[in-house]
Amino acid sequence: MFLKVEYDLMRCEGYTALFKLMISYFYSLEKSGRAFWGSPTYLASLFGTSTAKMENWLLQMEEKKIINRTGEGYKLVLSWSEIIRNGQPNDIED
Repeated sequence: MFLKVEYDLMRCEGYTALFKLMISYFYSLEKSGRAFWGSPTYLASLFGTSTAKMENWLLQMEEKKIINRTGEGYKLVLSWSEIIRNGQPNDIED
């Protein structure tokens, strides 16, 4: 398997390295007209981690509104430009 991580995403300081990989994976699927419909166990095996950790990461990504679980599977909630914008540090102080 080959996973392309876009340069703009790599520069996003608001996401962990894991989230960047996961976003790239889901984005790649979406670009090809698909969604991830497998189990967290299968996804964990792809990323070389435990099922419990993967379930936790998926939940965190859902809570941050990066992905959403639909009847079609896991999909990105935001457009690519929104993903990049939300990953930027917020330098504006109130």
